[in-house]
Amino acid sequence: MIKLFKTNEEYFNWHEKNQQKTIGFAPTMGNIHNAHLSLLEQALIENEVGIISIYVNPTQFGEGEDFDAYPRTLSDDIEKIKTLESKYNKDIIIYAPRETDIYPQGFTNYLKAHQIAADLEGDLRPTHFDGVVTVVARLFEIIKPHKSYFGKKDYQQLKLIELMAREHYPQVEVKGMPIIREPNGLAMSSRNNYLSPAQKDEALALRNSLLAVSKEIEKGASINEIKELIQNLKTDKKLNYLDLKSAIDFSPLNEIKKPIVILGNYQIGSTRLLDNVEVL
Repeated sequence: MIKLFKTNEEYFNWHEKNQQKTIGFAPTMGNIHNAHLSLLEQALIENEVGIISIYVNPTQFGEGEDFDAYPRTLSDDIEKIKTLESKYNKDIIIYAPRETDIYPQGFTNYLKAHQIAADLEGDLRPTHFDGVVTVVARLFEIIKPHKSYFGKKDYQQLKLIELMAREHYPQVEVKGMPIIREPNGLAMSSRNNYLSPAQKDEALALRNSLLAVSKEIEKGASINEIKELIQNLKTDKKLNYLDLKSAIDFSPLNEIKKPIVILGNYQIGSTRLLDNVEVL
């Protein structure tokens, strides 16, 4: 059964009567697509209740970013979520709060993201990850989940949420889930809606670059050879960054030591797209 809660009071009343149930939680900003649904589906597989939040969080948008333009499609989102209802005989809760439920008057508990936030995405969007860890912490406080699910497309974000949860919410198991892709291989994202079909094909240059680096690592290339390849690939000026990190702790690599994650950000017009490839 699907339940829609638009206030904390509604959710708290439900939670008080269902505290014994295990809760799996998928935080989203809405404009639901199959990647979001895959997170909710895993929550339903592993828990007695699956909860998905739909909230466009203002604190993770910087000046000049697309907060006002970000698609808000609650009615359509609910219809997409309903497609899971017949598959799982479990409660599905949609939590679509007001801003005052997330950031009540006088709210001061803003968090600072771990220092790995300063690199890559954080270099492009300096305050972004502070907003992300703050809103996820707030959602954990409200929802009280046992497990929470995040897509690996936002790999740096996932690592930062893992670190935040370890410090502030160790009772919540944070799970990274595989990237869901469009038929042409493009990583699913709400921002793909900003692209024409031709631009979606053009954006595959990011995945192709990631795969090229991955292939050379698997062939045994040295760290210097990989860095030279990355510099050659970065002649494509649409690449905001292309880099590799330890997949364990996101530290820089001075040698090729698996597991590795190769990450990139590709920009078409004002739309920035993320993708990554793990080399395990």
